[in-house]
Amino acid sequence: MNKYCIFAKLLTHINLIKMKKHLFNLVAVSILLMTVLSACKKDPKGDGGGGGESSSVIDAKNIIGDATDGVDHVKVFVDCYTENHWNKYEVGAGTFINDGFTIHLRTLSSEYLGLVYDLVDDNLVVSDKDAKMSDITEIFAYSNEGKIVGEFRLYGQNDNIGYKAAHIYADRNFTIKGTELDNGYTFAYDCDFRKGWNVVYFYYGGPVEQITTQRPPDANFQWHYQDQSGWDGSPKPAKQSKLFSRLGKTSY
Repeated sequence: MNKYCIFAKLLTHINLIKMKKHLFNLVAVSILLMTVLSACKKDPKGDGGGGGESSSVIDAKNIIGDATDGVDHVKVFVDCYTENHWNKYEVGAGTFINDGFTIHLRTLSSEYLGLVYDLVDDNLVVSDKDAKMSDITEIFAYSNEGKIVGEFRLYGQNDNIGYKAAHIYADRNFTIKGTELDNGYTFAYDCDFRKGWNVVYFYYGGPVEQITTQRPPDANFQWHYQDQSGWDGSPKPAKQSKLFSRLGKTSY
């Protein structure tokens, strides 16, 4: 074999090594890109900040209101109609520590859900007539003896606008769109529910009350604690949509 053939083979071998290295780099970059994109898609709703508004986790921090000295742990409930009467079903619990708590919400089976059509006004358009949902109605505070000593609520105020947030479970993807008229008030719905837990925002202070799954950009949510003596004096909106009132939104 002459020296030119040897040189040609050497060049070919070097090129193959370069091609393999280039291919390896492309694969590595592709995997990294897919990982980043997947992380970005995980929770488009809720920022998980001080308001604790992520969809499937309640992360309550910087709680204000009454003294929380007697609070040991926290439980979260939904109301459901089972065995021919209304019952409370626990969907999560957590320890109260460092003046806050974190609760991972459980998945709800169909028996704890109600048809959306039974909860909203006839004028609203629901994309799936078989869709079901339920919501958190109470977040109770307990002493170390297991006695209810208070309640936590999430709401906010900005100028003349009041905000509320609710965790609602949906058994599928569906939307609620349209306008509801009730006792002289107008409620505008723009809700895009995803299967699982969702955060729904209700804000009032103008001629049209808004109900949406998109976080209001100017909202300033804060977790509040009230012991049993303060429940009757808690701030509540003077008017509520049928969806919020039927889902128990006077208590959460």
